[in-house]
Amino acid sequence: MLCLGLSGGLDKIYENPLALSNTFLHDGAAVLVRDGRVIAAVEEERLNRIKHSNKFPSSAIRYCLATAGVHIRDIDRIAFYASEAYSNSMLERLLVAQPDAFIPLNAKLLLRNLLAQEFDAEIDETRLSFVHHHHAHAASAFAMSGFEQSLIFAVDGGGDFLSGLLAVGSGAKITELASFPENNSLGLFYLEAIRYLGYGLFDEYKVMGLAPYGDPAPYRRLFEQFYELLDDGGYRVHLDRIGPTLLRNIQVRRKEMPFTQQHRDVSASLQEALERIVFHILLHYREATGMKRLCLAGGVAHNCTVNGKLLYSDLFEDIFVQPAAHDAGCALGAALMMSSDLGTPAPP
Repeated sequence: MLCLGLSGGLDKIYENPLALSNTFLHDGAAVLVRDGRVIAAVEEERLNRIKHSNKFPSSAIRYCLATAGVHIRDIDRIAFYASEAYSNSMLERLLVAQPDAFIPLNAKLLLRNLLAQEFDAEIDETRLSFVHHHHAHAASAFAMSGFEQSLIFAVDGGGDFLSGLLAVGSGAKITELASFPENNSLGLFYLEAIRYLGYGLFDEYKVMGLAPYGDPAPYRRLFEQFYELLDDGGYRVHLDRIGPTLLRNIQVRRKEMPFTQQHRDVSASLQEALERIVFHILLHYREATGMKRLCLAGGVAHNCTVNGKLLYSDLFEDIFVQPAAHDAGCALGAALMMSSDLGTPAPP
């Protein structure tokens, strides 16, 4: 069985002026799986040279097909990395932003049309699937971890109207324990704060790198206003408080401005706040499930400082971080989920 997983946007590069914001769809990629084994994978940005490409991953698909020596008609299942409802919602937002645009408000029809145009093949809609974004993140980590059992934490800015989930993986099965709404997003929490340090989307790693040069103490109480730690591993972030509070208390850094010690200290406080929330969540679920291993995926899982502290905390015996923790990894997860559905789970 051949399964093709896709991430990215639903419009073509150069030929189509319609484009969704990178905030919603990005990190285009294609992954081809045969009987549960990955045989080809590439990110679209490596081929179209657009960083974090939010375009339809046509070139990545071509690469995967050529590597395997197959045609798009030979693929048993093609899976997109977001639910159909979410994809349709993104198309509606696009039409609201560009009311004169001609675009179907049907993601499955649009995906079929794109494949037909790019690969000269009619794809029956029964061969197209849409998977939940964070389930794809979770599958991409657990299936590749080599663990028989583990806790899974998939956490990012947002996708499918959520910002993350916790699950337990056992054998070929992943069981969801909890999910987090988009307005409680740890990814957006980090992103909202770094706007006042002269950074934006996809710059989060720069602030993580700046944090060790600062002291979290001066702004610790300030950041404690932005989140709450609740019972049973729960938490709440107050995204609406971040901007007004920082504007009143720090010198906002504009892009290209020099860093001050204040900016370094704010970075350290932000990093510390993220770490406190993540440890609060995982400590509860480690105790509740008894899982000794942890899998991480989603954009927040690229915060290697958090990952290192988790590893050295001895909270878990072993930790696997999906190397493609960002949304490109969802193409892998989507392909593996479809392969499992067709009866060929990923090999150990």
